[in-house]
Amino acid sequence: MTNYIVNSPQTLLTGTTNNDLFDLRTAVGVSLFGVGGNDTFEISAGASNAQAAILDGGEGDDNFALSSTITNATQLTVIGGLGGDLISGAVDNAVRALIQGGDGNDTINFLDEFSSDKATIGGNAGQDTLYIEGFLSASKVIGGGDSDTIVIQSASFDSSTIQAGGGNDSIYFSGLAVSTAAVIAGDTELEQSDYDGNDTLDIHGGNLLTDGLIQGNAGNDSIFVSSYGSALTVGGNAGNDTVTLTNVVSAVRGSVNLGGGDDNLSANIVGALNTNLSINGGGGNDTLWINANNASNAQQSAFVFAGGNADFITLSGNGFAVASGTKVGYAAATESNLSATDEILTIDVGSFSGGTLASGVINTGFQVFADYVNLVGGSTADTTQISIDGTTREAVFTATYTLGATARVTALNSLLTTTGSTVFFSDGTGSDYLFVQGGTSSTTSDDLVVKMAEYQQISGITVAQRGPGLVGGVIGVAQ
Repeated sequence: MTNYIVNSPQTLLTGTTNNDLFDLRTAVGVSLFGVGGNDTFEISAGASNAQAAILDGGEGDDNFALSSTITNATQLTVIGGLGGDLISGAVDNAVRALIQGGDGNDTINFLDEFSSDKATIGGNAGQDTLYIEGFLSASKVIGGGDSDTIVIQSASFDSSTIQAGGGNDSIYFSGLAVSTAAVIAGDTELEQSDYDGNDTLDIHGGNLLTDGLIQGNAGNDSIFVSSYGSALTVGGNAGNDTVTLTNVVSAVRGSVNLGGGDDNLSANIVGALNTNLSINGGGGNDTLWINANNASNAQQSAFVFAGGNADFITLSGNGFAVASGTKVGYAAATESNLSATDEILTIDVGSFSGGTLASGVINTGFQVFADYVNLVGGSTADTTQISIDGTTREAVFTATYTLGATARVTALNSLLTTTGSTVFFSDGTGSDYLFVQGGTSSTTSDDLVVKMAEYQQISGITVAQRGPGLVGGVIGVAQ
């Protein structure tokens, strides 16, 4: 082993192909290259300034021991190179620093004295472990290729990004203070199949993520979030994802977008299901469970979009039963129809029976609505066995009509010729449906058909027609 003692700033040294030791008594502007072997770079306690230093381990399993007394790491560059490298220490003021493990299974470990601004910390190729405590601002933490583990315990994480990269990655994040504009993502290159991993994102702590983005991207991802701030976006994207939101206190202007695939969402809101919160199931057969069990702090103008295919939506808790109303919506009536019917189940959401519409304002329960887009309309059916109650908007079939839901939808489609016309009907076997005419009476393909699950059937609901294609009520459809 060759030992190098570095006493002078701006020192340039190149090691050997053997195991070398670089003992840095000063680190300002030095350039040290290990070449080959298992090299050790030690910055002593007295070397508090590592500005513009370059430490490159080259090949081999290298060890970088960075002193806890470094108070100036501006433009510090540490590159592990090829091999399983260890980079550890506590670095303060890492402004525009670059820390890279290089190829191989690397470990990067920074303790709570660490702070950065516009820094980049990456594991690169290999199964890397990154553990960081401290303050990060406008910085990036990147796992790179393969299956990485990233653990961030941050006192602040403002305008910073965690990108796991390729492989089946795990990200664990907890913030000790309010973090703003953070991006926490699994696979980040959607156009490359190499980045389609099944990722686990565990985001928790007693504080809020505000104006941030948490997303899994491609693959079957698991996302757990217990810290939810205003304008936070959670995205599953492609794949069959599982998203769990627990103990959500506030979600003002937030959004949850599950994306394509058969996704599963479980959301427990202990505070407000708040102003302009949007939940979108996206494509696939999704299962959405949303509990809002705080009537005194209930939701305002929250939207649940089921998305395409056959989805199952459960709304539970008395946090839904307020004047502003939660809206279960569709971008087009075709998102829930006879070929792919959504089901909506409500449990203890307040009075779901006998609700009224007062002066065009919903005063209890929630809405189902559709924004009709490119609706067209073909078939005829026997409509003589149907009567429609003008007050409750219930379509009543005669006792001799024994056909099921499909035939009844065909008949209603022929009877109701105005786009947006809305009725409720039973299939004759105990299941209730909401029907909305999506186009004309020529076809049922553009009609909205939603099955109301059996726990709370529809009865005695007052619906008011407020113009062509515009219906509102406890359950309503709005154009």
